[in-house]
Amino acid sequence: MKIQFKIDLTKSQQEMLDLLEDHKYLVALMSRQQGKSTFLKLMATKWLLEPNNSILYICPTLKLARKFLKDITKVVPNQLLVTNNATDLILESITGSQLYFYSAEQGDNLRGFTCTHLLGDELAFWRNSRDFYWEVVFATFKVRGQKALFVSTPRGKNNLFYDFCEKAKAGTRNWAFIKKTIYDDSLCNNIEEIREYTPEIAWRQEFLCEFLDNTGAFFTKYIGCYKPEINFNYKEKLWCGVDLSSVGKDETVFTLINQSNQVKQFIIKGSLDEKYKQIADLFNTYNCIGYIEQNSIGEPIINEITKLVKNKSLINKWLTTNKSKSEIITQLAVALENNKLEHSELELNDQLGSFEFKISESGNMKFSGKKDDRILSLAIALEAKNKLRPYSASNFTFI
Repeated sequence: MKIQFKIDLTKSQQEMLDLLEDHKYLVALMSRQQGKSTFLKLMATKWLLEPNNSILYICPTLKLARKFLKDITKVVPNQLLVTNNATDLILESITGSQLYFYSAEQGDNLRGFTCTHLLGDELAFWRNSRDFYWEVVFATFKVRGQKALFVSTPRGKNNLFYDFCEKAKAGTRNWAFIKKTIYDDSLCNNIEEIREYTPEIAWRQEFLCEFLDNTGAFFTKYIGCYKPEINFNYKEKLWCGVDLSSVGKDETVFTLINQSNQVKQFIIKGSLDEKYKQIADLFNTYNCIGYIEQNSIGEPIINEITKLVKNKSLINKWLTTNKSKSEIITQLAVALENNKLEHSELELNDQLGSFEFKISESGNMKFSGKKDDRILSLAIALEAKNKLRPYSASNFTFI
């Protein structure tokens, strides 16, 4: 029986296919919007429809593994499948080949398994990638292994994908390497728009495929937004962000941002009762809508402030999580890099300069700084400007 599929490959995909024909291992360092997932599905389908292969697909999360299986079944006709088990994540074709789907979260579940072909998707984002591969995955491939494809965007240097890229680039026997940035045969037709809305660090990693150090300054282009003197326009529509603290070295910061993206910060000092009143007075004086951080002590403080604010609907609660913080800090970085903000806050400038990121082996980016209260307050205010509807005496418009 002969099975044929007609597929139009991009230039990059054809290069990868050729390299896999000639090498046992292929490491593909690829940007977003390069068709990585499509090529992985292509190879999974090709190997599944060849006779007597045992293919292992591993990705960072089980959710992604389930999606990959679902996408494969959209390509392969049902009459070519003997088994389609979405529960155990197994496909078996009429050629006698099996395709197994796993995530790096499943760890020891792979022990005792053997495969002929291995697909490693987003390898840089596997949890504990080095230990997981060498202690578990490698054993499944070392005896019967024929072909292995590892594909990912970079995520710092402290992970297995960086190791494999260095190994493949060194010309190690049986290993091939390919690198494709967003400018190389990309499927994207709005590159400059993506560039405008992507922070410098993310752009360099995810689209230019650079392996950055695992720690470093996050805000790389912020100096141009600092102006020693600004005539802040309080008559424009106003938004605010409040980063709260009770005691200790942390500051409670109230940040205003107006329609023209001018920034003004107020440091709230004194006892808790005094802080309630100062923050409420700012809401009442400027009629600004915004978010107050509700983490930790935030909830009771917000309740007390709300009692003193005339227009209760001005106050919204903001919950800071790792995900939400990453999102608003990234949004702030983009605004700073594009010189869309203007401020005269010297302390804010100092905090921006000392704010750092760290990439863990699992691929997560964490932020730290000696002090970051002013940064977080500004980031929350910018989020308010982008998400909340302002109040004015005349028109109500979304900004």
